[in-house]
Amino acid sequence: MASVPCVRRSPPLLRLVGVVTTLCGASWAFARRPSLLRPSSRGNAGNAGNALTPQQLTGRLKAAETSNHLLFLVEQYENVLNEYHVRAALTRLAQSNETTTLSGDPGFRKLLSRTSELMTTFRSQALATVLWSLAKVEYDPGEPFLRSVIDASLPQLKQSKPQEMVNSLWACARFGYQPGDAFLEALVDTSSSTMDDFEPMDVANLLWSFARLGFHPGNHFLDAVVARSLEIVQSFAPVDIANILWAFAKLKVDEGERLRPLLQQAEEQLDSFEPAKLASLLWSCNKLQLDPSLVLLRALPCRSNRELTELRPRGLSYVLWVYGLLGHNPGTAFLQRVMEKLSRTVPAFDYCGAQGLSGILWSCARFNYDPGEEQVTALLSSAQQHLLQFTPAQLTRLLWACAKLQRRPREEFLQAWLEQARKHLPDFEAEELLLCHRSFNQLNFTEGEALMKPT
Repeated sequence: MASVPCVRRSPPLLRLVGVVTTLCGASWAFARRPSLLRPSSRGNAGNAGNALTPQQLTGRLKAAETSNHLLFLVEQYENVLNEYHVRAALTRLAQSNETTTLSGDPGFRKLLSRTSELMTTFRSQALATVLWSLAKVEYDPGEPFLRSVIDASLPQLKQSKPQEMVNSLWACARFGYQPGDAFLEALVDTSSSTMDDFEPMDVANLLWSFARLGFHPGNHFLDAVVARSLEIVQSFAPVDIANILWAFAKLKVDEGERLRPLLQQAEEQLDSFEPAKLASLLWSCNKLQLDPSLVLLRALPCRSNRELTELRPRGLSYVLWVYGLLGHNPGTAFLQRVMEKLSRTVPAFDYCGAQGLSGILWSCARFNYDPGEEQVTALLSSAQQHLLQFTPAQLTRLLWACAKLQRRPREEFLQAWLEQARKHLPDFEAEELLLCHRSFNQLNFTEGEALMKPT
């Protein structure tokens, strides 16, 4: 048998064969590897190769490692998603710490669309999950969507668990959405009869939500919440105590002294409070006429510069204002630290708002602390840019502080102040007019004295 001749391939030909073989292998391997990018279109979920049982799909959604992967699954199986799948997908998104923008994501839009389709078939737990999850990811679906969830929830409220009711109301409060008196009153009735089943976080979030929505649930209901709160006072976390005391203060609960055990519980956990919650706690004490302990009053000045920075300009100005309301001097060192931080913003003392700007200088004046010409000038310059937002009370505080510190503002500022005051002159209280008149007298500004002369 003749032997087959051996053909010698040239080196270039060998290299070409190797490249082709490598590319073919890589192409095959890539086709077998799950894509890390979501394509713009998906095959139908009914494809036998992709079919999953409903239970398997729920498991896949719960186990999705990223939002991208989860929304990949939503797109792939959008036509077969049921109540459990929607719950699992939205809960997973809410629990994710990713900062992905969802509004423009096609998978997220399909998830919302499927949710709308199934809304009237959802039970209370799923409806509450929809609202809570969207609030957690800070996506406002709009009034028609929210209305449809509330309408579907209302007939089921009597069978709802405390956490479901609270999550729904909390979401409405976060969105600033008024669910309507029928829903709110039904929720009050149902939660009143099940108050003994409410956990500390549920109690706090329920009352916080009512207060945030500006809805007063009635004194009888508040009495029930106070009683339940005192029963479980030892179980409240710092954030819950801050939130519920803030809510009691906003709703103007009678006999604030009844809440003393809550305040004592807070004082035992001060190291665990975030600076913003400490400031909220102090404000609540003032509104509820609860005298805070020295330990609580000194808690914020003991915090590090890094922790104080977390408050941002508006929060820092709020802290000074609260100490002014309480009449407690937090100390020169603390006042210096706060004023230095506020003066370092660009522009200086910006981002504080009208209340913050008036409260900063007012508090300094209350405690006889003069920040110095440079900082006062910078603060008044910022205030002048925002004078259109100042109320009569804020205008009065700012002017009184200038007079108290003997810091006469520039003529340009005084004229701008007068222009704003003229617009709201009928709204000034008699005491405010008197304070402004005296302040202009001290500042030797006769035009202002004449305008603000009490009648």
